[in-house]
Amino acid sequence: MRETIEDLPTARLGALGTLPDGRKFVVFERDLPHSLSRVWQALVDPQHLADWFPGFEMDARAGGRFDIWFGGDCEGPAHVSGMVSRFEPPSEQAPESERTAVLECGSMRYELASNQSIACGCRLVFTDVLHYEGERSQADVINSVLGGWHKYLDALEFSLSGGEYDPRNEPEFDYSRVEIGGR
Repeated sequence: MRETIEDLPTARLGALGTLPDGRKFVVFERDLPHSLSRVWQALVDPQHLADWFPGFEMDARAGGRFDIWFGGDCEGPAHVSGMVSRFEPPSEQAPESERTAVLECGSMRYELASNQSIACGCRLVFTDVLHYEGERSQADVINSVLGGWHKYLDALEFSLSGGEYDPRNEPEFDYSRVEIGGR
């Protein structure tokens, strides 16, 4: 059975930030017990990507197109598309302890860095700039985006550990029930 949002450590809940131009973004930091190269493959290889983010298709290169079709109880847009603006795979020449990688698709950014405090691990920092459209309140959008990305990042972790978890079939956590940094 999945935990309730109140049972989760604060560090897993994500936070809000504000860009210099005043726009808000969500940010999640996850320390993963997997190599940076393995996590990168889960983000960009179509077969691995389909394991944890069904509906996300990407031409994995700078300038490539991406499309995301959200399903289930997603409260945001059903389809998002755009261009891959940054595609920086880990450098094979750099020592494992110094490797980094960046993937930016539209308003989403996945940043990876080797993390020596975890055996064979890396740190994932995921951010997404919020867009307020329609009649939904800012609080509703924030809660929905936090809940949605939380479950997709959970799905990534389950996939990396060999488990199966289809985020389209899982409800989003109700973020209105917890305090979030930056709100």
